[in-house]
Amino acid sequence: MKIDRALLSTLLIADGIVVVLSALTGEPTVLLNTQIAFFGSLSVMLGSMRGYRKMVDSRVAQEMVTVDIDSDTIDRIEDPHGLYDEDRHLSKNDDIRTVIKEEKARMKASKKPFKETLVDAKGALSLSRIAGYAFLIGGFFFLKETDTLRLGAYLPALGIPPLTVAAYMAGMRVKKNEH
Repeated sequence: MKIDRALLSTLLIADGIVVVLSALTGEPTVLLNTQIAFFGSLSVMLGSMRGYRKMVDSRVAQEMVTVDIDSDTIDRIEDPHGLYDEDRHLSKNDDIRTVIKEEKARMKASKKPFKETLVDAKGALSLSRIAGYAFLIGGFFFLKETDTLRLGAYLPALGIPPLTVAAYMAGMRVKKNEH
């Protein structure tokens, strides 16, 4: 995956600011905590972006692009199993066994094919994403075991890469809308 040079520059500037602020504290452990958290968070984020990109590219290449025009997105989020559909009212006279059989048949029909699930899992289980999480978790345990973990420095540094990328993307969207 190619990373936009401007995004990379923005992330390096953000890390530079973190390094300067950490150095101002005068504690080397603060710098260590912020750098491990920053690069751990960054590696997870870049790994996730890469995995998602590969998943989308794979779905497009296999022509598995799905668009559900009939169903509203909010309805799918709020009621994923269709429990509140207007056409599904039960009366006291309905046989429970029949209702269960109908529900099982409906759920079987709405399942994703195995091939589609496998393609989606490749993005979620990409090696780069797993490596990012391994670095993040390993860094945390390293700091904890060496008794150098400073949560006051570690936790805020975790949020800097996602916030930086979000600000960059928002800026890009504004620039795009201006043109």
